[in-house]
Amino acid sequence: MQNEFVHKTKEYAIGRPSYTKEILNIINELGIKKQSIIVDIGAGTGLLTNMLGELDCTILAIEPNEDMH
Repeated sequence: MQNEFVHKTKEYAIGRPSYTKEILNIINELGIKKQSIIVDIGAGTGLLTNMLGELDCTILAIEPNEDMH
């Protein structure tokens, strides 16, 4: 099955809005600790994954579309 994002990474990156920094505050309020693991499923080009890197925990990004890596 072909994914709608195959061969469209550039267009996706240009058109994809970023997340507000407030998302990190909301996630912190959930009680994220150093030993916490956050999994970003469908990570795309890594916009959220990169922001999550500011948290003091482990981040795993899963993106099945090789073009998005």
